Amino acid sequence: MPSFLPIQLLRFIASIPVIVLLTAHSPALAQQKPAQPPPPSQTQEKAAPTPPPPQTQLEDRAKELESRANTAAPNEVVVPLAQILLMALGAFLGALLSFLATIAVEYQKKPKLQFTIESKPLVRKHPAGAPVTDSTFLRIVVTNKPVSKLFPWLVRSAAYQCTGDIQFHDPDDGAPLLSRAMPVRWADSDEPFSYQALPGGGVKEVFDPAKYNAGFRRDCFPGTPELVDVAARFDSDDDCYGWSNESYLKGWRNPEFKLPKGRYLVKVTIRSSGEPISDVFKLENSLARQNFRLLPASKEDKIRVAGGAA
Repeated sequence: MPSFLPIQLLRFIASIPVIVLLTAHSPALAQQKPAQPPPPSQTQEKAAPTPPPPQTQLEDRAKELESRANTAAPNEVVVPLAQILLMALGAFLGALLSFLATIAVEYQKKPKLQFTIESKPLVRKHPAGAPVTDSTFLRIVVTNKPVSKLFPWLVRSAAYQCTGDIQFHDPDDGAPLLSRAMPVRWADSDEPFSYQALPGGGVKEVFDPAKYNAGFRRDCFPGTPELVDVAARFDSDDDCYGWSNESYLKGWRNPEFKLPKGRYLVKVTIRSSGEPISDVFKLENSLARQNFRLLPASKEDKIRVAGGAA
């Protein structure tokens, strides 16, 4: 749920009881009929002006007017204070429930990413001229979960411009092994090269900055899984390598992301709208290439990575 409340909204909610109190009290004042003096009789209209009353009569008249002012008019409706407070409380609770319902709806629509390991590593054979002949790629599936079936009328928002990074950690103490985190590459992105025509009729492969930058970002729509490359192992190598767009510029074996034979902890972080979501996995690279794989990390492994990263 949102971790903040706008001060204007809090002021509005706090003012609701006061507004209702004034609104509830206004009808009582509006229904009070002002006392009208009786119409003068014809005799009084025709009568000659009388001399001013003596001082005693003036005092009696003043007391009579004061008594009338302190007595409720016959047609005045008096609303009990308890009823006014109940009306104010009801209006306040109604506004609060409406506000909480809005928060709940927005929370359900908010992008919610989750990670899973690809069911089988990607094994490929490459044509002649490629830097390697055989390869095995390990990848993570990123899914923007659909809205719960309890809310079929809502649609989960897409997570736009998702980017992230991957860090490899020592399995014993959780310390990071790379000098910097490896930028995430979305697996279905194009290779960062384009073909350029030569004057003699041939073509050559040239670096394409637009394709290179596009591989770092992806829009994740609800219910549509997206793949993130993690690591790759080639031919008969014992070593594996973290796999990113930068790997294409280093002959696929990027020495900066080299991981010797062994086991590792892998922390994958994806950011959408500045909000990071991460998870930890085990990387098994101590056996033959056909056993090269990712495994779920235990709770203790995740604690070690959190402590080592700190």
